[in-house]
Amino acid sequence: MGSKLPRILIVDHFDSYTLNLLALLLSKEDLAGKDLAQAIEERIVVLPHTHPLLTSQAFHEHVRPHIDAIILSPGPGSPDKSTDFGAAEALLKDVDLNLPVLGVCLGHQGLATAFGGQVTRALSVRHGLQSKLKIEPYADRPEAVDGTKRISLLDGIPQDTLVVRYNSLVVDTETLPDCLRVTAWSRDEVSPAPAPRPGHFREARTPTTHRTLDATSPSHCLSASTDVTNVTASARSSVSLSTAHKTASASSDKESDLESAPSSADDIDEPDSLAAQLGQLQPAIMALQHKTLPFYGVQFHPESIESQAGHRLMSNFLALVRQFWMEEASASDLTRAQDAQRRLQSWPSPVLRLPKHLVLAGERCLAGSQMHEERKPLASAAARPLTIATHQFSEFTPDINLLMPSIFHGLFRTASPVGAMWLDSARDKDPHSRYSYMSVPAFSLSYKVGSAHVLLSTDGETTVELPLTTTDGQDVSFWTFVNELQRELMESTDMHELQKTDITDGNIFRIGFTGYWGYEMKNESLSLDTSAPVGDGCNLFDAEFFFCDRVLAYDHHTQMWTASALVAGNSCNLGTERLKQVMSKLQELAGVSSDAEAVSIGTTAAVATAWMQHVQSGVETVCRSDDPQSDFTSIATGLCEALPVLRPKMLAQDYMEQIESARELIAAGESYELCMTNQFQGQLPTIREDDAVDTPLDLDHFGLYCKLRARNPAPYSAFMRLPDLGGQRDAAVGKPQRGRAIVSTSPERFMRITRDGQVEMKPIKGTLARAGYGPGEKAMQPGCDTVEEETIKRRWRESEDERRRAKLAADVKERAENLMIVDLIRADLFSFCRADSVAVPGLMKVESYETVHQLVTTVSGQLKPDIGTAEAVRRCFPPGSMTGAPKRRSVQLLERLELSLADAEHDDNLRARRGIYSGALGWMGLDGAADFSVVIRTLVADGDNVSIGAGGAITYLSNPEREWQEVLDKVNALAIVDHSRQQDRLAQQASSDVPMAA
Repeated sequence: MGSKLPRILIVDHFDSYTLNLLALLLSKEDLAGKDLAQAIEERIVVLPHTHPLLTSQAFHEHVRPHIDAIILSPGPGSPDKSTDFGAAEALLKDVDLNLPVLGVCLGHQGLATAFGGQVTRALSVRHGLQSKLKIEPYADRPEAVDGTKRISLLDGIPQDTLVVRYNSLVVDTETLPDCLRVTAWSRDEVSPAPAPRPGHFREARTPTTHRTLDATSPSHCLSASTDVTNVTASARSSVSLSTAHKTASASSDKESDLESAPSSADDIDEPDSLAAQLGQLQPAIMALQHKTLPFYGVQFHPESIESQAGHRLMSNFLALVRQFWMEEASASDLTRAQDAQRRLQSWPSPVLRLPKHLVLAGERCLAGSQMHEERKPLASAAARPLTIATHQFSEFTPDINLLMPSIFHGLFRTASPVGAMWLDSARDKDPHSRYSYMSVPAFSLSYKVGSAHVLLSTDGETTVELPLTTTDGQDVSFWTFVNELQRELMESTDMHELQKTDITDGNIFRIGFTGYWGYEMKNESLSLDTSAPVGDGCNLFDAEFFFCDRVLAYDHHTQMWTASALVAGNSCNLGTERLKQVMSKLQELAGVSSDAEAVSIGTTAAVATAWMQHVQSGVETVCRSDDPQSDFTSIATGLCEALPVLRPKMLAQDYMEQIESARELIAAGESYELCMTNQFQGQLPTIREDDAVDTPLDLDHFGLYCKLRARNPAPYSAFMRLPDLGGQRDAAVGKPQRGRAIVSTSPERFMRITRDGQVEMKPIKGTLARAGYGPGEKAMQPGCDTVEEETIKRRWRESEDERRRAKLAADVKERAENLMIVDLIRADLFSFCRADSVAVPGLMKVESYETVHQLVTTVSGQLKPDIGTAEAVRRCFPPGSMTGAPKRRSVQLLERLELSLADAEHDDNLRARRGIYSGALGWMGLDGAADFSVVIRTLVADGDNVSIGAGGAITYLSNPEREWQEVLDKVNALAIVDHSRQQDRLAQQASSDVPMAA
């Protein structure tokens, strides 16, 4: 394939899997991967289907002369809607196109509709599930120009090859145009889940209009869903999937209960009448080709990590492209023949590449190696004004994890008025619990989507505005601002000597930024047209970062401490755009004239040395104390007593109703998977004026964090005291007020980047309670029973955990959910990593935590040159495990699905807000390294108000009751949920048809 790779346009229908098609172009038989990856970057352009270059005149003038073939990507929606497939349909109908075309999924369906066919709802809704290909023989194939038989797209692919599908619509066999030939089928059985039942959970009420989405939402989803007939709806009856919850006093009783609950779609029994009515399996079209034009389509996703023969299919398509142009080179039309000959002769050339205007047009989807303008680095390391001083020491005790709160309390908790940050690998013996970091913030950056400025603060209260513009007045996003600021700091910092002696894996945080990207940053990362939902209180900002010039790191594997401090040399050399801007505002906050040198980033060598000695002394004092936990003996107990009872923002009835709406959207082809979430809220007791507050424990929520980390230790735990930029304290009466904080025990890594540009992501999708932590199993947890009773319980837990791990690993629904996110993340990485580097070293492995087992996958890649950390995060944000797929369409749908029914019906323009929850929290270093977790299992505190978000992935196979129970299980691991409002509302609804606010 390598040097003979033709130039290809991929039309992206905003699908989250489009870029995985690049993986199919990589061939081990041709050039070395590095050369081929370069060829892919230079010869493949990906344009969104809404791009103006795809309009007819622009396409023929600026695109067609420079490409040799087209691939029409998968995507949400339906090919008969112009908003979903209009540009691609116009290309297929263009009599002057004269280019080979491969359509995948939506592109395949569009091939049929463009020539008069129709799509219909599939008998088997299949998202992340495999099917067997039944390939039609191609006996009457014509001869090619070289005298050989014309090849087929499916040549060399065995019968019954397993391919992954993401579709709820299929090409209708009854309306298939005569110009198309079916080349492959699958034999589908009816989907084992009941048809969506919108309104099912509101039967106690007088029916009202159910408006989940407004008319401006993508493809008018709900109304459009009625355009396609559901062939199974009339044949179905409801299938209840309730699970009996009994106590686990006897292991045999609990075992029976768990076995009776369906663990996958295969366990759900269909009514006998349904099987009788449907009879045998029904054929579904899996592949098409035009009889006279070079147009081909496949319903399945050959690019999925679990599809077989994807490389062979793409190799066949490229051979068909070559065959097409060889025939064109023999055409009687001299102009056509000469054009084809030039194309064929150019493919082996190492200098063949797309013109610059196409490369620039495609960078939104696929970053080039030189995405930004070249910036000349500083002449030498000696000229760089910043250095990092470090000091290592060893101080270990077997109880070090228990002593960490005391160390943080003594050295970091109140060390800076800006805030405090502890990135805490709190789970002993976990392979992901490698480093913990405690840091001293020098200043904070706070941003709200759409505000056009950043708030900078050095005291946690007073702020100045940094405009998000360039020196020539062009607007930039906060993503770009952070990316440029980090890069300029990297270029101004001499890391050479430090890296020579670094024995870590290139992923230790020394100096840089710590903070979070809130979920609403999706509006900028995905370039959404709608405005981000407005927040207040702790959710007022959408991103907040500390710049930390002093950091203490602890390596849990080597038991070594490393103190690092940023040392400033000649601040006059900090002459780059963003740093100049920040320095100017720091001087403004300090009340210093712009020509003074009193304000600088970093500190002096003497101050750095003194601080490093101070933290070593502090660590030694705690570790060698006779009673090191005296101040924290009671902190790690009594979490339930410390937390208020939480109430769901969207009640169970509404949540399950919206799950049915989500399933209907999935059935209509609008999404493959929707990760729905809910917020659980409560209020801490108000601090009274006569309360004796001898410690800031109650004010910064640190005590709450200590209890949470003891209850639910996790590898990506974190405590972040946020700045009080809104003035949270009641200054008039002098009454102490609680502040803002993030209290996280996340088990999920979002993204890790080493200083050498190695990227790793670890999505979690699929959860099952550990033995002793399921409903009614508390009695089986370790306790104070007799030795014999504790032995019996331990043996039951060990046996039950082994069974549950196997059950989770084999669960069809959970594996499908995980696969959908894995394929999404692979595509995310392809957008900014080398094409030959994206890999899946660990696919769907079961990892066990304190209270749950989870299905985890590892995806990795290598950054392209000149891609910064924030840019890499942006291209993957928000985390796919928190959105579903396709990502862009799914987040648009979720903005309405996550509203209570009353709110959705009251205001068509209202959008749900997640805030900090389901964003990303972590650090970005001055060497380019970074590590972020997904903000789950996290409590967000705003004064007396606290909230925890929880949710789960909704697919067509989802059962609302089970999904709601999964949400409760996640929250109950941290707090107690009050269901009284649910009962009150049900009672009121029984006698009223008026929607009630959640």
